[in-house]
Amino acid sequence: MKSNLFGMMFLCASASLLGACTDTASRLVLDPAGPAPELAPVNSPVGELVVFSAYDPHPPTSGRNSEDDYFTDYQILTLDGRLLKKVSNQLNPLIGLGPARVELAPGWYRVVAAANGFGIVTVPVEIVKNRVTTLHLEGGASQPTEAGATPNNTVRLPDGRIVGWRATDRRGDTGP
Repeated sequence: MKSNLFGMMFLCASASLLGACTDTASRLVLDPAGPAPELAPVNSPVGELVVFSAYDPHPPTSGRNSEDDYFTDYQILTLDGRLLKKVSNQLNPLIGLGPARVELAPGWYRVVAAANGFGIVTVPVEIVKNRVTTLHLEGGASQPTEAGATPNNTVRLPDGRIVGWRATDRRGDTGP
């Protein structure tokens, strides 16, 4: 009886550890994304990040229109994994008009956000001075449709939906 109880406890502990390992290992990491090849850059000494994360199924309701879409919050990490910023992902939390615009120093970061249909994903992003890097993880109709978007110059989810433009450095290599 004792060995049976010990075996069951060992099995439960192993299953718990396996579940914890699977949870962290199953996160999807996408290709590096960067700013769109836009004609008119923004006039700023920093760059901007806009993340259309998955829609929040339980948004706060006080003072908000129930027909608006609310994006889930996300995190910005340094490349070595340190938390840089938690982003409340609403441009205006009182009226819910789109995702937040975050100013960042030029460089490389990691965005950890919810993607519709894929759970939590990590996207390495390049922030460039005077440019906007946009990620589309919401799965809505507002996917980038600019002329010239191909599988070679866009970052995509496993189902083929476009997340954003692929980051390339000045030598033409993809990011970190």
